[in-house]
Amino acid sequence: MSTVILKELEFQILQTPGSKEVLILSNEVVVDVVETTASEVILTKEESTPELLTVGEQGPKGAKGDVGDIGPIGPQGPIGPVGPQGPVGTWEEEMPYAKKVDFQGDVIITGKAPVGSSPTEGVWQISKTEFATDDDVSITWAEGNALFNKIWDNRNIYNYQ
Repeated sequence: MSTVILKELEFQILQTPGSKEVLILSNEVVVDVVETTASEVILTKEESTPELLTVGEQGPKGAKGDVGDIGPIGPQGPIGPVGPQGPVGTWEEEMPYAKKVDFQGDVIITGKAPVGSSPTEGVWQISKTEFATDDDVSITWAEGNALFNKIWDNRNIYNYQ
């Protein structure tokens, strides 16, 4: 049995779809729901006999409430099928590049860019090769990366790392 509260027998009745339980809204008299039908609700008060009440017309639909919080993210779905084989690629060594080499004593500065690139365009990959007196060789990159975004004409002002 469900306990409900009435306000001196003035009340509203809301029926829960698919259930015999009826929610009665109020704030003063406590009663138990004994039985419900389509048109009647039988209630018992504490220390009293059952009363027969008739269900009235359904009231107007209430205002729409605020949207609730978003629920948790569900589990990841299964991995899809493997796609078709892609076209045969080309190794970087096989790619045609415009190349420039600048010899500066024991230092060689090398640049690569797409064929037809101007030395003033920011499309060059620039490296510095240094030969030490103990025959060690070190290769460093302009601005510390091998991206094709440098200007060949600025090769002497870049920081090599």
